[in-house]
Amino acid sequence: MFVRVCVALGLLMVGCGAPDPNLRMSPAKVRQGGGQSILIEGDDFTGHGPLVVYFGTRAGKGVVIESPWAIRVMAPQSEQTGPVDVLLRFGDGTEQSLESGFEYEAQPGIVLQPRIGGGAPAP
Repeated sequence: MFVRVCVALGLLMVGCGAPDPNLRMSPAKVRQGGGQSILIEGDDFTGHGPLVVYFGTRAGKGVVIESPWAIRVMAPQSEQTGPVDVLLRFGDGTEQSLESGFEYEAQPGIVLQPRIGGGAPAP
């Protein structure tokens, strides 16, 4: 589920997380252990203050705005595999998003979703 939040300031709308068709992720898929450098391409990345990049509900690390059209970030770990939404949230309230814009693949040998009780999974 993707939630969009908009803040109204008089007649000006800011902070609206509407999907941005100009955002591109490279690579757009990593293993669920994360830690891989991701290039986000788009536009209007400068002049909005500090940036947090969310992959689903987790924030990426080491965010660097390289130019008005390029951001570099380290993908965080994910407990789940499959597609997640990507949200760019700037300090001034500006948001850009890409629904199901990134995907996590299973990583053999890595358990990021431990089972309580340690037994076999229920059928």
